[in-house]
Amino acid sequence: MATRTITDTDRDLIDEFTSAGQLYLQLPEDERRVRKHLRSSERPARRLSNMAARQQVARVAHGAYVFLPAGAKSLRQAADRRVLIAAALENRWSYYMGFASAIVDHGLTDESAGELYVGVGGSRLPKLDDLAGTPVHLTRVAYDNEERDGWLGVERKRIRGQTFYARSGIERTLIDALDRPQLCVRPELWVRAWERALREGDLDLPLLLDLARCRSRAVCARAALLLREAGRPREARLLIDRPLTGRVLFDASSTEPGKWPRDRDTGLLLNVPLQAINAWLEYGK
Repeated sequence: MATRTITDTDRDLIDEFTSAGQLYLQLPEDERRVRKHLRSSERPARRLSNMAARQQVARVAHGAYVFLPAGAKSLRQAADRRVLIAAALENRWSYYMGFASAIVDHGLTDESAGELYVGVGGSRLPKLDDLAGTPVHLTRVAYDNEERDGWLGVERKRIRGQTFYARSGIERTLIDALDRPQLCVRPELWVRAWERALREGDLDLPLLLDLARCRSRAVCARAALLLREAGRPREARLLIDRPLTGRVLFDASSTEPGKWPRDRDTGLLLNVPLQAINAWLEYGK
């Protein structure tokens, strides 16, 4: 049976990080800071493995450990989801918490997302299926600039002290929902997020339009439709100069076959009825 007995070495090591507001550590990134508290013959990985057995820390990914506060019976109970994402991915991967998780994190919905959604840059994805029992959905997201080293509209947010995480800003969150709605649970959630952001959020409309244009004409058309129905016809006209042709759905996550009416202005096939879209947009007013 695991014990919470803490040794002087454990306490000193934990204080090294938590006194500065760092809620996790990573190996090999933090190996030098760990070693200064150990005997020369002791391996940092072994010490952390023993601390995990004593429930002083919890392993969340290879070489990544979150500090557990006294009284916490499990990592899921103790750790903020943002801390879990940061511990697993900061310093190692180009990433951002986005999609349904960002909709929740920005307060654009009153619902909670039971799973985690993360965008990752580069040509491969980390092996990360869950964090503290919460399923994690990782998806590759192309960079926005020619240097292929970053995204427009991603912000670095402080959790506490020296602990930060990357999150899509409100504008990128809204555009991501139109581009990859399958990562945003269901249309009702992200349409209402648009309405709340337009009504309450400190929204940068020029950035929102630029992000839409960086994606595709289909995303521009979806954004234009929502802007028009939300009472922003001028901004809607800036995104689309002529209706789309072909089979472009409003909700791109749908795989159901069908014949839907075409929106006259945007050319989108309304596989979500316009009446339903307007009802969702009216929900928070």
